[in-house]
Amino acid sequence: MGNGGTSNVSYRSAQTDSNATRSQSRAGRFRSDGGRYLQQVQSRLRAFKRGTSRRNRRIHPTTAEVDSRSNQQFSQLSGDATSEPHIATTLASEQAVVDRLVEEMHDGGYGFVEGRKPSDIIRLMGENVNNLSLYDETRAWKIPKIKEINKRYQTDGLLLQECGTDFRQISSDQALDVLLGDSDCRVVTANNVTEASARTQYGGVAALNFPRLAGFTLETGKDSTGLGRWVYTYVGTSTRKTRIITAYRPVKPSRSQLKGRQRGWYTVWSQHRRYIRKKGLGNISPRALFSQDLVKQLLSWKNAGDEIILFMDVNDHVYKGRLPLRFAERDLMMTERFLTSNGFEAPNSYYRGTKPITGCFCSQGIDCVNVYASPHRAGAGDHRYWIMDFDAKSVLGAGYPHLVRPKGRRLKCVVKRTRVAYLRRLRKLTERHKMYSKMKLLHDNADTVSPRQMSIAMNKWDRENAEHKLSSEEHCNQFKNDYIEFSPQTNLWIKRRDLYKQLRSINARLKLGKQVNVTHFARSCAVADIQNPFSLTDREIGDRIEACRARLRELQPVAPMLRIEHLRDCIHRAKERGDMKAVVRIRQILRNEKLRRRWRGVHKSTKPRRGGAPTSIKIKHPTGDVQYDTREEIEEQAGRLLTDRFQLARDAPICNGSLFDDFGYLGDTACTRAILEGTYEYPPEMDDHTRLLCEEAHRIFSVKSTEEISNYVDSDDFQYFWQHADEFIQSSHSHIHFGHYKAIAHDRYLSALEASKLSLAATTGIPMERWGSALTVLLEKEFGNIYLEKMRAICLLEADFNWLNKLVFAKRMMDQAYDNGLVPVEQFARRGVQASHGVLCKVLFCDMMRALHEMAGIPSVDLGNCYDAVAHPIASIALQAFQVPLTTIVLSLSVLQTMTFFLRTGYGVSTCGYGGTPGDPTFGLGQGNGMAPSGFSAVSSLMIGAFQRLGHASDFSGAWSGLLFCLAAIIYVDDTDLLLRSKSRDLTMDQFFDDCQTAVTDWGSIVLSTGGYLKAGKCFWYMMAWKWVKGVPQLRSLRQLPKYTLTIPQKSGSPAPIPLRDVGDAEETLGVWSCPDGDFGVHIEKKMEVGHLWVERLRRNKCPPADGWLGFRYSLIPKVTYGFAAITIDPVLLEWHFQKLYKDVLSPLRVNEHITKFYRMAPKRVMGLGMPNPGIKMLAYKLHLLQTEWNQPTSAGRMLQQSLEIFQMETGLSTNVIEQDYERFESLATGGWWKQFWCLCHRYDVQFRLGKKWLIPLLRVGDKAIMDMICSTDLFPRSDWRAINRVRKFKGVHSLADIVLCDGRTVDPWVLTTESSDSSRVFSVEKPTRSDFATFRRAVTYLTSPSHRLQTPLGAYVNKPHRRDDWFISEDHTILYRSKSESSYVQYVRNESARNTRFSLSFSDPTDMVGQFPRSIRASVQLDDGGSEVKVHSVARTFCPPTHRLSFLERIRAQPNQTLWRTFVTDGDGSWIYESLLNNTLVMMSDGAYEPLLAEDVCSCAMIVMCTRTGQRASLTWVERSDRASADNYRAEILGGIALQLLVKVACEGKYLSPSMSPRFGCDNKGVVHHGNHPWRPLPANQGQADVLRYYQNLVRNCPAKCKMYHVHGHLDRYLRRDEMTPAEILNCDCDLLAGAALHWAVEHNCYIDRFLPGEDIVVSLNGCKVTGSYERAITRHWGDKVGREHYYVKDIIPPGMFDDVYWDGVEKVLTSCPEMFSVWATKQVSGFFGNNHLLRHINGHTVDVCPNCGCHPERPQHIIFCRDPARSAVFDSSVDKLVEWLASQRTDASLTLLLSEYLRNRGDVPMSSLCTPRSDYYELAEMVDSLGFRNLLEGRIPTLFYDTRLADIKRRNLNKHAGHWCNGLILRLLQITHRQWTYRNGTVHLRGPDGLTTKQTQALAQRCEDLLWTDPSTLLDEDRYLLDLDFDALGDGTAVSRQMWISEMEAASAAARTAGLEGADGFESTTFHHSPHPIDTEGSIRFRRRRRRRSG
Repeated sequence: MGNGGTSNVSYRSAQTDSNATRSQSRAGRFRSDGGRYLQQVQSRLRAFKRGTSRRNRRIHPTTAEVDSRSNQQFSQLSGDATSEPHIATTLASEQAVVDRLVEEMHDGGYGFVEGRKPSDIIRLMGENVNNLSLYDETRAWKIPKIKEINKRYQTDGLLLQECGTDFRQISSDQALDVLLGDSDCRVVTANNVTEASARTQYGGVAALNFPRLAGFTLETGKDSTGLGRWVYTYVGTSTRKTRIITAYRPVKPSRSQLKGRQRGWYTVWSQHRRYIRKKGLGNISPRALFSQDLVKQLLSWKNAGDEIILFMDVNDHVYKGRLPLRFAERDLMMTERFLTSNGFEAPNSYYRGTKPITGCFCSQGIDCVNVYASPHRAGAGDHRYWIMDFDAKSVLGAGYPHLVRPKGRRLKCVVKRTRVAYLRRLRKLTERHKMYSKMKLLHDNADTVSPRQMSIAMNKWDRENAEHKLSSEEHCNQFKNDYIEFSPQTNLWIKRRDLYKQLRSINARLKLGKQVNVTHFARSCAVADIQNPFSLTDREIGDRIEACRARLRELQPVAPMLRIEHLRDCIHRAKERGDMKAVVRIRQILRNEKLRRRWRGVHKSTKPRRGGAPTSIKIKHPTGDVQYDTREEIEEQAGRLLTDRFQLARDAPICNGSLFDDFGYLGDTACTRAILEGTYEYPPEMDDHTRLLCEEAHRIFSVKSTEEISNYVDSDDFQYFWQHADEFIQSSHSHIHFGHYKAIAHDRYLSALEASKLSLAATTGIPMERWGSALTVLLEKEFGNIYLEKMRAICLLEADFNWLNKLVFAKRMMDQAYDNGLVPVEQFARRGVQASHGVLCKVLFCDMMRALHEMAGIPSVDLGNCYDAVAHPIASIALQAFQVPLTTIVLSLSVLQTMTFFLRTGYGVSTCGYGGTPGDPTFGLGQGNGMAPSGFSAVSSLMIGAFQRLGHASDFSGAWSGLLFCLAAIIYVDDTDLLLRSKSRDLTMDQFFDDCQTAVTDWGSIVLSTGGYLKAGKCFWYMMAWKWVKGVPQLRSLRQLPKYTLTIPQKSGSPAPIPLRDVGDAEETLGVWSCPDGDFGVHIEKKMEVGHLWVERLRRNKCPPADGWLGFRYSLIPKVTYGFAAITIDPVLLEWHFQKLYKDVLSPLRVNEHITKFYRMAPKRVMGLGMPNPGIKMLAYKLHLLQTEWNQPTSAGRMLQQSLEIFQMETGLSTNVIEQDYERFESLATGGWWKQFWCLCHRYDVQFRLGKKWLIPLLRVGDKAIMDMICSTDLFPRSDWRAINRVRKFKGVHSLADIVLCDGRTVDPWVLTTESSDSSRVFSVEKPTRSDFATFRRAVTYLTSPSHRLQTPLGAYVNKPHRRDDWFISEDHTILYRSKSESSYVQYVRNESARNTRFSLSFSDPTDMVGQFPRSIRASVQLDDGGSEVKVHSVARTFCPPTHRLSFLERIRAQPNQTLWRTFVTDGDGSWIYESLLNNTLVMMSDGAYEPLLAEDVCSCAMIVMCTRTGQRASLTWVERSDRASADNYRAEILGGIALQLLVKVACEGKYLSPSMSPRFGCDNKGVVHHGNHPWRPLPANQGQADVLRYYQNLVRNCPAKCKMYHVHGHLDRYLRRDEMTPAEILNCDCDLLAGAALHWAVEHNCYIDRFLPGEDIVVSLNGCKVTGSYERAITRHWGDKVGREHYYVKDIIPPGMFDDVYWDGVEKVLTSCPEMFSVWATKQVSGFFGNNHLLRHINGHTVDVCPNCGCHPERPQHIIFCRDPARSAVFDSSVDKLVEWLASQRTDASLTLLLSEYLRNRGDVPMSSLCTPRSDYYELAEMVDSLGFRNLLEGRIPTLFYDTRLADIKRRNLNKHAGHWCNGLILRLLQITHRQWTYRNGTVHLRGPDGLTTKQTQALAQRCEDLLWTDPSTLLDEDRYLLDLDFDALGDGTAVSRQMWISEMEAASAAARTAGLEGADGFESTTFHHSPHPIDTEGSIRFRRRRRRRSG
């Protein structure tokens, strides 16, 4: 947003009272001197204005210049020097310059510094750069030159003087950390800020610490006076701190500078002199003031104990000057270190000078090792640059070793050239050395030679193979210097430079008499057009090399743009030759490089600094922390700690005593096999928990398939994995990195060779020696935290060994485990499961416990060291139980046990390793090992099974379905939460605590048995216990619980206590802060802290706004919305938190932070910023979770079902609760996940439909839910609802059928009592009060009648009752049965002697019986007091589902949604389909059709099945009508796949399924095939066609037979005859024809299928329209339309009722596809929150609210469109001309083009309907445009009629165009017209002239000068009166800098006069000037006298 022209160089007029005072004094002077003073002032003013006017005419840009410069996106380059003649011209023109430079450089450098920075050295570079030239393109080489020097010398810091820049005015991309380093640098700059300045300003200093030294930087600071004399960085550690200072001391201007006094104004001396005069400091000179202040500052620092390094331009002799001598005095004792380091004085610093004026002064505690002064002209300035080396310990008090970087890779597979060269050489070496034959020989002799001989032979082959790979990499590529981007221009100059260097080398060899073959060199010179190279002298060669280097320095700043232009030219040439693949590749390169650059900037701006490889470590000891700094100490301590870590599991019980004798270290003994087979005799000393693990291994082994997992490596497996692997993953110690195998995977021969090698190792169990060496990379988790236990140790194994582990264990073993259901649901670190699912299960567990009011405990018991604390015998047993071959297990574990780990730190890779031996092995699975996750999953499966065997699992039964589910814990790697539920509702708290303690002890003992342990410092637990207050349950707080102490077992044998947390205290688990009471406010607050920190970094590091938006959407939002699927919070509170975050982030994103909430969160569709609505985001996450997990056999899926049933039972409603009115019914439910989901659906109008089977079933015909009936009346207030519901749950009833007897009319007397329920359903624990029971009885009376009888009896039972059925009667009503148990009952005989009626039968003579009895008829009975006689009140037949088996066609007709089957056609009765499936003779094919020109919202599919044996066929077609956004060909193809799956499902229903059945489904769409073959793979949240894809995957998952999808090439009938195609290809062609015909027929007859598919569990709709894609996008669009309709009506932007007439789809597509900042501008334009003067006046109060072009008042947002300024109008007409050209290029109807053109040129003054006749085809469109208005049109809100009109025109003229694309293009170009007006307007206001000032700033500067010209010379000192005797014509015509300097001189002169007490020296204040000065209209002024004369006359 513009700032209305305010800046540092504009001035504010004086106050009104001071103006009046000056006016009075001037009037008095006018009367006294007879007008001479006024004449002098007017003369000066006229001269100044004359010069100013002349200058303004000269520099004022034309309209075209303003327009082009305002819209300029890229700077154009001139003189690219691409032609050979230009090269020759350049060389000739630069020859003289090169000669002079060479002459000046002959003096050479002084001193010495090593080219490669030594270890423990801090290297600083210092230079007087004589202006950084940030604004001078001719000297843009200075910054690259400084970077080059820093890179060459590897400097740690930079000290600069005379930067010549006003750092207040630089842009974010001109900051020194951006230009010279990165955001991790610490920069401090200073310049004179005591007066106004241009962009360039004499003087100024800067200091920059590069990232590594920045880590030691404690603070930065600068000169407190504001003169910019020095800056410093404060570095060090706790032991020593140092101030590194750079300073510039002013020098008095020379006589030549003082000849023209104005020249002297610019100097630093004059700046300081003016400051002294303003401050009234007397006649002290600037040098004296500088010396006085600096010495004072240095003394204060030294007295504080700081060391000092001062690099300074003294502008005096550094050894004889007064200030250097002052430094050497006793109080400072600072010596110049060039002399002490080199033994001689420093040379002259300035290239024209004769004495040293630059020096490095250090305190005595600083050890300066080397100082080097470069030759003149070698740096960026006219002084020598200095390189200074300091001992790090003397500066920091700590070591500063040289960081050893990993060696770069020559092989990069992404570069095809290097990959091909690598493979070519490797293939040649492999064939030459007969590697394949040798490998074949090894395979042939594997069974005949001894293992030792085999190991020797295999390792010999492997070493040779490794040498071949390394040699091939060495020759496949050369390292290139990346200091300049590639382009043809730069490449040409680099080649010429290299040829000249090569020529110099050849000449040197020839002079030595050596033979040189120059044929190739001469050919290269001829290609480069270097004529007669051997005739050049050495001097000429050197000059040409320097010329090339100089040109390359010039090209370096623009090289990135040259590269982009080069790639664009490549795209153009590729298009010309028709190579579209090359076009795609190049565009991908451009896109990737752009995104990489943008993300690099985002990460630098917003991410905290990452920790690197340590060069020192700390270890905690009881006596205090000990720090180790040397390489040997670090490697010794780290190796010792890591070795101890890898041996943690050695104390497992199985590794000691007799168990060790039985199993050994590898578990490869006969005893292991006996355990698996169940024949092992467990010794008495074996602990119980180890035995449980072994028994669980036997159980798994016995359940698992007997087929052993294959350890054979196939070349297809090798190629598939490595072709998709990330080659930049680090590995390994042998340097055979991922890139080698990725390249080999592209060669079939070499892949087979590698696979053969791995197969040999896996089958023989003999590892390669190379695999026994691993690399452990030690990294800081947090920057600066060097405690060893806090560091991350990453183990890098050999790549091929690691992949072999992944293949066998992670893929094959785990695939088989998933297929057999052996991976426990408690394990959340598994395929397809996220950590947030674990959080969700914990949240749902707490929700259920709060809803059921049951006691529960949640101990959080995390494992320590996880993968590193696993005993190998246990791991071996577990892996063998999972059927992994023993040889492969022994291979992997033996390598780990004897592996040698080499450590990589900041010092590089250690030479000595650490690790285990066969006799003293290391355990653990290894961080970074491919088998570690799967191996730990196998071990944890045993642990969980053993834990469940002890009875500690929480059992859940569906609240009304009875579905059983068991969940013992939530385990995600090392994070473990045990879920403990009270086994009985009658348990006391003490009893429950004992159960918790037993469970935790058992779990800890099981962990100890595996070699692990529980980390006490991370463990805690919650206890949920209840109390009832007046019938209302409440969770007990920590204070209300007994003082329980829960303990966990430890390795030491003594248990450790863990704290009990309050249920409201949140703790972080799996990244989410949660607590049992369901309050997630802490989590949101924590995420907001993360968000605000991110914003603060973004603001501080000045990231470009477009990149800031990129980071906001894809970096910040995922961070702060993590866990949204699992957590619950009030949407209003959630939105409040996010609004605070959005307000904070808007400013760095260049948006007014006060922009209204609507425009912040409104989607781009309605022209908002599109910042996510957090409520919608949370709802979308939850919907996606439900769609992904619902009805799946996962923990999340089962817990969602369990919690939903409890939620349904709690509310008591029979219908879908989520579809009910939340505000009306929310009091019936306890807060939790489902209730908040209900709230969100209600808030955003989302219809969430559940399948009928997921609703609570009613029991009888005519049955109704009690709460439905209660809530449907106004008789009971809502407080009574809760009381009634409380008693209802206590009684265990749900519907009327539960409270009436078998007659369906009479209320059971038990209902009116206070007895509790005996229901099989799960109801919550309730304790109603007496008033609650009374209210419930009143409710029963209301539901029935005063006699407690229903007026209309219920019908027959349609579902099984949930209350216990004890009484049944025989069919003839003669025998009554009472159930006692499953196998016994009591029989009663009808008492004929008693009085029996049809309403009451009497039974007696009870007899105990054993067996079963008929249960077809229920009976309601009444017992007498003794129980010997029973009276039957009424009877009812129980529900019995039908058992009749249907035929195939009958099953088809019985399917729901018969619209899907009405076109089904089959030969015969269709039974042949099942038989064909059984015999695998059925060919199944589907295809889809979509014709947007026929109907954009309709797609169709067809499927055909055919028996290849009988030739019988069946077909089915579907035609679906959805909407334009959903319908497409992909949806049609998916529907075809669904149709096939449904047909197979119906055909196999109730049939026998043979294991050999393997149906195959064909399709010509690879996406459908992919999703069908991977049905368990979850869909992403933004997946298109997600509804049908998810349904399709569910069908495949639940398919009765294991099916396979395959791809068929479509439309082969265009190329092949029918007899040349396979049956599948023929069917595909038939399907294509059938689908197309069905599509046409359906469109013609308007006949479509119902979109709701049968058995679809969840359907999400908006306004009745099914959501098919991204939930977030769909809900946001729906919500945006809703709030947008209201907003645009309230703001009177769109007329009432016309919102839906706007083509919002086009607006959405344009604003989402255009650049982000263009979209942001569109929002600003429509909202009015942009930098127009109308808004700026409200912000700063003094901006004049007028248009800067036409002067119109006020300048409102719509004025941008309507401004009639001639220049703006010309730009507008030009934009309309471009629109007309585009319309013509799109073959738009000429009448419409003319209509639009005329309407736009008239600026809406003439209605569009008046420009055409009522008979015109466009009259209706014109009326619609007139109704919407001109502003809406120019802001892109066009009527939908544009789309309809264009579509009709396309069909009428048969154009190959798309109406939607045309409308999108029209919207974009209309917006561009408005945007061009805005940019032109800004150009006139903000466009900077040659002086870097805007027009307004220039005018303000001139006004300030005119104001000062009224100064009376008599009010100034004599020495300053010359300031009013200058040539003011020249001043007005001069530069802005000269005016600013004159103003500064005048202000200083006035201040000096005031200080001297001169009469009338009021002067002018140096303030910012915004308003024009007040007119001189006071008494005595000319204007005053004229007015008086007019009045008198």
